[in-house]
Amino acid sequence: ETPTLTQADIDALRGDWAGKLSANGLEVTIVLRFSTGDGGALRAVLDVPEQGVRDWEARDVELDDGRFSIAVPAARARITGLLEGEQIVGQWSQIGNPSPLTLKKGQYAAPATYLDLPAAAREQLAGLWTGMLGPFTVNVRFEADAQGRTLGFLDIPQQNVKGAVATEAALTGTKLTFAVAAFGMRYAGELAGDALTGELTPAGA
Repeated sequence: ETPTLTQADIDALRGDWAGKLSANGLEVTIVLRFSTGDGGALRAVLDVPEQGVRDWEARDVELDDGRFSIAVPAARARITGLLEGEQIVGQWSQIGNPSPLTLKKGQYAAPATYLDLPAAAREQLAGLWTGMLGPFTVNVRFEADAQGRTLGFLDIPQQNVKGAVATEAALTGTKLTFAVAAFGMRYAGELAGDALTGELTPAGA
């Protein structure tokens, strides 16, 4: 039988837990957020900020004598480990492939990744660019913060990806390149007015 969470267990887990996961040549941040709803039941969701993943349901939480386990169905993954004070030392297992993962408790704020683009390139790229990759809509957004610094994001609505972080971009003449390190993706294309024509290369290709 699955052990019932005690109030002490719920109090220990409530809040944010974050840690770095390195797997398949990629590094991302795993964020588990625990909260209590009506009746005091524990609710858990998972974020992967660099990949634009937010609020994926995490369920089947277990905490028995410090042994922790939780499932993330959308990722076909499970996190297991040992709760030691304000950290969980364990592993992330996805489709049977385990990778070490240590989660530490504390409110998590994703750092901003600014793109090193000159002013002329920022003006040419600013806004939303939309295209199709097979059956999927791909949106690329170049935005400026209050200080005028440029950030880039990738959205794939059909896969519930919104705000995957562009980690580098360059516009040389009419040739644009950008990368999303959390997916291992790179794009190389030609800018002609309001159109970009090129190729998006996935990880491992």
